[in-house]
Amino acid sequence: MNKGLFPLVMRYLVTLGQSEEEVPNRRTVPYHDFVTLERTDAEQKVAAKGFVDLFVKNRLLVADTDPQGEVTVSIVHEALLREWQRVTDWLKQNREFLRMRDRLDTSMRQWKLMERHRDYLLPPGLPLAEADKLVGEFGNSLNREQVDYISASIAEQTRKRSLRNRIRNAVTVGFALLAIAAGVFAWVAMSQKHEAERVTARLHEQLHEASWGSFNQAEHQFQLREWREGIALLARAIMFNPENVVASERFFQELIIHREKALPPFTTSFSHQDVVNEAVFSRDGSRILTASRDNTAKLWDAASGKLVASFAHQDRISDAVFSPDGGRILTASADGTAKLWDTPSAALIASFARGNSLYTARFSPDGTRILTASADNTAKLWDTASGNLIVSLAH
Repeated sequence: MNKGLFPLVMRYLVTLGQSEEEVPNRRTVPYHDFVTLERTDAEQKVAAKGFVDLFVKNRLLVADTDPQGEVTVSIVHEALLREWQRVTDWLKQNREFLRMRDRLDTSMRQWKLMERHRDYLLPPGLPLAEADKLVGEFGNSLNREQVDYISASIAEQTRKRSLRNRIRNAVTVGFALLAIAAGVFAWVAMSQKHEAERVTARLHEQLHEASWGSFNQAEHQFQLREWREGIALLARAIMFNPENVVASERFFQELIIHREKALPPFTTSFSHQDVVNEAVFSRDGSRILTASRDNTAKLWDAASGKLVASFAHQDRISDAVFSPDGGRILTASADGTAKLWDTPSAALIASFARGNSLYTARFSPDGTRILTASADNTAKLWDTASGNLIVSLAH
């Protein structure tokens, strides 16, 4: 009998225990594994089957049937693995194979349990290296399922490697394209920058020329004793080039020396006895309303400058406004009140708020509400018609 059959068959029938001693245990395998040995010729397959049949006949192996009706083979008793010298000698030579094959079986069971998902194939590194060694050196001691598991694992790693290579190539191409695009953008940006600098320099040159042109025109106007036109031209020269020191000095010189000639005369003056805090036009521009620290607000005719009416408080008036329709006037004072006045008659219509100094008072756009702001950290909303407080807004 071929002596090579013994180690071949025993590799199927023996496994190692999980303890540190790695006690050999018998392993039950399907009978057809010996009939369909991987990587063996027909003559060796027949010889292996005859070897198993002989050991079964001599009661060294036992044949049985599993629940699915498949014939299985195993060593008759584990004592043979410990007492039979031939087996113990074989174990010394094949222990590393058994370790690798058992680790392969453990991984394969997990793969099958997870419905053969590719995430549970052998990972790269030691597991896949051991599997590759098993196929290369002990291919005829692996069954079809083990070989398929290893082949699938190798194919998966090849696929992943190819995918990584494609991604790496795509990233490399992407970076190359980005570098090219960045270079193009940089060139365009630099070109635009140079063009902008050229345009800016040309604009500065034109403004510089315009500034001196206006300065020369101003000098000509001064010779003609046209002071206002000359001052206006100097102002334009400074606007064109604020760094034109000559134009700036000449401008202030003319304002000081020929102030009365350079500036237009007042049309009229609206006088109070103290500082004027506010001055506003009516909507149609025919009236002017002023508010002063002299405790009065005054209504003036814009055309003639004549006083039309005066509105008094007990303390300085900080704000005064027309209603949207111009028919009423609202004043706010440091005496803690806001007062609503009739514009034509100057009669007091209502008084709002009693408290701290008021800073400002305003009408709503439709004139039905009045909003006041006070030094007591509040703003208050009033009903114009009744004078009642609607809400107080605290800060």
